[in-house]
Amino acid sequence: MRPSSEAREPRYPFAGRVRVTVPFAPWRLVISARAQNVSTSGVSAILLPSKVQGREELLLEGDPFDLQLEHEAGDERGLPMPTVAARLTRKQKTAAGLELAFSFERPSEDLLAFVHDLRTAGAP
Repeated sequence: MRPSSEAREPRYPFAGRVRVTVPFAPWRLVISARAQNVSTSGVSAILLPSKVQGREELLLEGDPFDLQLEHEAGDERGLPMPTVAARLTRKQKTAAGLELAFSFERPSEDLLAFVHDLRTAGAP
C-alpha cells in the first residue's frame, strides 16, 4: 500500500477496450470492458451493466489476469498491445456498471511507450 505522503501516479484518459483473459481451466475466457484511464502502473475500466451478469464471480480481487489494451475501431494509433500481466485491485458495483481497477505486474516497454503517447497527445 502506498503511504499517504506519496502522490498518486498521473492517469491519462483512454477511450478504448480492455480485454481481460480469465484463466478458467481447461479454457481461457475473455471479458471485454470499456477503458476509462491508464497509467504506467495500472488501468481502470468498466464492465457495462448488460455484461456484468455471470461475469462478476469470475473477477476476484487479488487474482492475476492477462490484459490487452485496444484502441477504439478506426483509431489511427494502430494495433492492440501485447498482453500484460495484472492483478485486480478493486471491484465496485455502481449504477454505470462494474468498475474494475487493475495493477500491472511488470509493465512492458510497449505499455510504457503507449502511456507516453497518451501523455504527449493530451499535452497542450
